[in-house]
Amino acid sequence: MRKLRKKEIGYIIGAVLTIIVLLLPIKITNHIKSEAKIIPAREWILQKLEDGSIQIIDKDYQKNLVHSISAYQVVRGDFVEFKMNEELANRNKIFKNEIIGTIESISTERELANLKRDLNEAESYLRMSKTGEKETAITMAREIVNKSKIQLENQNIIADRKKKLFEKNIISQEEYEIEKNLADLYKYELLEAEANLANLKAGAKPEEIALYQDMVQATRQEIQHIYDLKEKFTLRAPLDGQLYRIFSTDTLLIIGDTLSVAVIPVRSDDMNRIQIGQTFTLNLQLDETGSNPMGTIINVNKITEYIDQRATVLITGRISDSIRNLPLNAVLGCTIKTESVLLRDYIFDFIISVFK
Repeated sequence: MRKLRKKEIGYIIGAVLTIIVLLLPIKITNHIKSEAKIIPAREWILQKLEDGSIQIIDKDYQKNLVHSISAYQVVRGDFVEFKMNEELANRNKIFKNEIIGTIESISTERELANLKRDLNEAESYLRMSKTGEKETAITMAREIVNKSKIQLENQNIIADRKKKLFEKNIISQEEYEIEKNLADLYKYELLEAEANLANLKAGAKPEEIALYQDMVQATRQEIQHIYDLKEKFTLRAPLDGQLYRIFSTDTLLIIGDTLSVAVIPVRSDDMNRIQIGQTFTLNLQLDETGSNPMGTIINVNKITEYIDQRATVLITGRISDSIRNLPLNAVLGCTIKTESVLLRDYIFDFIISVFK
């Protein structure tokens, strides 16, 4: 019987070990390595559009949806100005319901001023009608009538003079008609003043008092509506979060949630190994102990994207630990822990990937 050489013994031992490895159900821990983009779990974005309007976008990255989009439109002829709360200039955090800034509209302010003036007039008429304070009002109305008469008389004299000059072709017809139209206007104003004086002398009727009361109530409601609108123009933080000031012409401010999520690209070939609830680890040491932040996969996108010409699916993971002082949209190395696989399957998959 021939004695086996050391080399042959080595081959036999290797073959036996290979058979044992392939036959025994030996499992090994499996991981998928990738890179994760770290973003706030929720973002509140304040933007200025090209037409000067202010737009707000509220995004929820945990649910992968947009909660709301609201806009403060600039109507034609209006001017809208946004004033930031200056107390936020040197801060990095903001608390829920804290004032971010105010939006001021020239049109709204003008409408409010007009309504306040109308309310004062309506209340004055109502007060005079109910309390009988008419003597002063009658005296003032009589003075207005007298002034209107004098104004009309003087204008009639000017209009007659212009008429004679027009008839002699010294002035144009247009110049004469300007004075004549002005005399007609003063005539109407005199008639209106005389009618107002007559009404005051006659005294307020019950239906007139009711009309003034309705005018006061309606004007107050309109003023309250304007104040409610102005309150909507006061922007308040919808959540506790981190302040991000962006050096951009359109983005004015971003509030990021204190919680963070990781957006992780995974190759489509590895998607059969990804499940909701799996854990992942970020390559970032939080403290001197050397521990890295961990998280849980909460969402798998249903859309395939191509990154570096490879079919890729984006998955979202909620980070368990609060990450501080990390720049917005930072990219960190990431390791996803998947189910353990048999050693023989791992070897076969590796061989197949090499020859692909």
